[in-house]
Amino acid sequence: MQPFKSWTPPRDLPRFKYTLLKDGEFRLQRFLPGDTLNCELVHVLMGSAPTYYALSYAWGSAEAYENILVNNTHLPRTRSYIWVDAICINQHNLSERGAQVLLMTKIYSDATMVAIWLGG
Repeated sequence: MQPFKSWTPPRDLPRFKYTLLKDGEFRLQRFLPGDTLNCELVHVLMGSAPTYYALSYAWGSAEAYENILVNNTHLPRTRSYIWVDAICINQHNLSERGAQVLLMTKIYSDATMVAIWLGG
């Protein structure tokens, strides 16, 4: 399997914008087929989510992020559903971030597998 290559988004590709979550919702990231790291974010209601994996990692410098393609827009961030806290939570919306932190125990406990990277 070939590793994904870093890319610079075309100037005309819009930057990703989060849509607001409703109460009890969280986002799942679904990778799409193809040679480009391409995914979509979908809103799901707690308790009604498909099988997914949860991944968390230590937040670091924005300089370390790569561009990924999300909903045909680009999102600078480092074939199934996956919940990645740094992507599925709008980190710039403090209200959403606080509400989603309260759901993390349930999100992690409902996941098929949880991987946490603490850095190093």
